[in-house]
Formats: sequence, C-alpha cells, structure tokens
Amino acid sequence: MLAVALCMTHVSGAMSDLTLPALAPVLLFPFVAMLGSSWRDLYRPRVDLRFVDAIAPVLGTLSLVAMASTAAALLFPPPSETPLIRALATIWIASVGLVTLGRLASTTHLRRARARPSRQRPTLIVGAGEVGHRIAHHLESDPGGGLRPIGFLDDTPAFRNGLPILGGPGELERVVADHGVKHVVLAFSKTPDDELLPLVRRCSELGIPISLVPRLFEAMSDRLCIERLGGLPLLQVADPDPLCWQLRVKYALDRALASVLLIALAPLFGALAALVKLSSTGPVFFRQRRVGRDSREFVMLKFRSMRDSESAEAVPVLGVDEAPGGVESDDRRTAVGQFLRRSGLDELPQLVNVVRGEMSLVGPRPERPGFAYRFSKEVRRYDDRHRVKAGITGLAQVNGLRGRTSISDRVESDNYYVQSWSLGLDAKILLRTLATPFRSPVE
Repeated sequence: MLAVALCMTHVSGAMSDLTLPALAPVLLFPFVAMLGSSWRDLYRPRVDLRFVDAIAPVLGTLSLVAMASTAAALLFPPPSETPLIRALATIWIASVGLVTLGRLASTTHLRRARARPSRQRPTLIVGAGEVGHRIAHHLESDPGGGLRPIGFLDDTPAFRNGLPILGGPGELERVVADHGVKHVVLAFSKTPDDELLPLVRRCSELGIPISLVPRLFEAMSDRLCIERLGGLPLLQVADPDPLCWQLRVKYALDRALASVLLIALAPLFGALAALVKLSSTGPVFFRQRRVGRDSREFVMLKFRSMRDSESAEAVPVLGVDEAPGGVESDDRRTAVGQFLRRSGLDELPQLVNVVRGEMSLVGPRPERPGFAYRFSKEVRRYDDRHRVKAGITGLAQVNGLRGRTSISDRVESDNYYVQSWSLGLDAKILLRTLATPFRSPVE
C-alpha cells in the first residue's frame, strides 16, 4: 500500500479544504483494498507461483475498490468533489503500477528463495502409480514451487523407480516423523477411499497441508463450476467447443493483430530478410509442412537459418519420450541464423500463416506430419491438441518445453491450454513470451 501513501502525500494539498467525512473514501482505500485481497484469498501461499497468474486478480481487486470508492464519493459529495475524484483516480493508477512492480519483485524473490535446498519443504506423495510419478517429476523440475518430493506411500506400487517407497498409507505418522514431512500430495493408489479419508483428516490434525489430484483430472479445466447435490459436490466440466463464438472471436483478433504487427514490423521484417539473404545462398524463407487444427496440413514459414538447402531434411533419432527440435543433424546454422533462433525472430514470418488463417498467435506448436502420426500412436491424448489452431507460441513453450524435451509434458501442457482456454490465458502466454525473448532453439 506504499502507492496509496505516496499519492495521498501528493494530493493532500489539493484536498486540504475538504472535511474529514468527505475524505473517508480516500483514507479507507488501502484498508478496503487489503480486505478485498484477503477476501479473494490472494495472500494464500501457492505452489505454482507465477507473476502473470498472481497479478490479474490483484489488479481486478484494486479496480473494484477504486470504483466502489468513487461511487461512495459521488453518493456523498463534498462542496467540490473534483479534487476528491482526482485523488481517487491518482491513487488507483499509482496503486496499479506500484503493486504490479511489487508483485513482480516479491514473486521473483519468493521463487528464488523457495528453490534453495534449505527452504524446500519435504513432500510425501501418496500413490506410486503413473500420476504419482508425474507429480514427482513436475515438482523436481520446478524447484521454485518450494516442494521437494522425498518418496511415496503405497501398499501396492505400480512402479519402483526413482523415489523410494517409504511405506503404506497406514504408516503416515511414522513417515512424517522420520522424514520431517511438511506437505502431502494425494495421487491415485489402489487403497480404498474409506482408508484414505482418515489419512486426509490426520494430515489436518498434524497441521500438514495436503493437495489432492481429483479423479478424471484430464477432463477438468480452470472453468470448473462446483454445485451441491445434498452433501455431495458436483463438478461441472466446461470443455470449450472448437466452433464456439469465443474461439471465432479469438481467431478474428489473431488475424487483425497479426496484420497490424506485419505492417508495424515491416522495417524489421525487411532488415532480417536482407540479412538472411546476405548470410548465405538460398531462399529467404524456410517452408515446412506441419499439422494444425483438425490434423490438416499446411506450409509453415520461418526465416532460413541454415546454409545450403534444407529441402532434404535428416530425420532425427529421438530418445524415449523425446520431442524433436533444435539442431537435428549437422549444425549448418549461419551466424545470422544462430541469432534468429536464439531470439525467436526466425518465427516472425508465421504472422503470415496467422493472417492466412492457418495458425493462431497462441496455441500448441505444430509438428511435422511424420512425427504427428508417430506421436498420435505412442503418446496418450496427443491428437487432442489438434482441436484448436496451432500457435506461434504456446503454454508448453513458455513453460520451458522447447527443443528436445519431453513430448508427454508438452502434450499435457497443450491439452491443459485447450481445456482452459480464455483470452486472459492467451494474454498471459503472450506476456511470458515477450518476457523471455532470448531462448534455446525450438522447432
């Protein structure tokens, strides 16, 4: 609330002639903002702590408080309400700016602090099946979440690799005492629910936070609606319709924005094209067939980054659960090509694909037909990502899944994006893309 204090100091002279009751909306602004943030549960520690996810509800709360304060000021106007309204507007604008900077600094600091080994909370996973191992993998790959998996509880584990099996669900208290457990994640196991429920209650009694993976989680999105039928909770799943009007609006906005960007970036586009042409012989653009929405093929454009012709491509040999990407054969990148790939500017011509309606600004990255066919046979739910248009950037890419990374993790992120899609999620992904312009090579 430093923003409010600074603004109140700035506008105090202009409001010196106002009475104390008239100043009430301004004086109460910081307290109402903190109460609103607490009411919306914005101070609760979160595992997946991201700045773009944390700032939207904070800004929404500040805006609602500003509107309510303005309405209160207009209901009880002082002799001259203009200075008061101006003060409220100034406080709101400054609060938005300074709170954004504060959240960015605090989120960055907290993620770095959580990643230190001494700050990691030992985490126990109940259920050593496929889902339990996926949870362990995600926690290990994102130390900024602050949870360090130490092992599993399971009487009949489906897998015995990686983290140890520390006992069965009935041995919770012993394992907690022996290993100093500070968090429990309840995944899937063969233990009956009536035996797991006492475990959840015991965690609450011990003061240990517990997270649960719901059944049929792959069918769920961020747009869950919780209803009650007697004492039973009902979760209404809202899966987006590929033909819904919201997606039509998204694609129309994509084409409009891509057209504007092509015009605005024309000088940069021309300069990069000239550099590519001067760097080596060959065409300016690299064309490659990719698979997009509804598994339809299209020709994707990039700035050429290699010497010689890339028409005869070497098919890379992939490891288990490995996606293609990066430099897949002999490194024939030019100096200009290395810069283009590192900065992501080689993807700029795909704005043309967006204008044509073949791609979107945000969506799952498209794959080559041969790999798309192979992954559709090998990777569970791979084809589900083809329900929407492919994108220049996507959730998997901003989560660091570029180059030769896990194809299963990419599919998981892509399908989460499809199921939870919103214009707000697109905006978050674009912001995160702009925040990391220099990155490792992608597709």
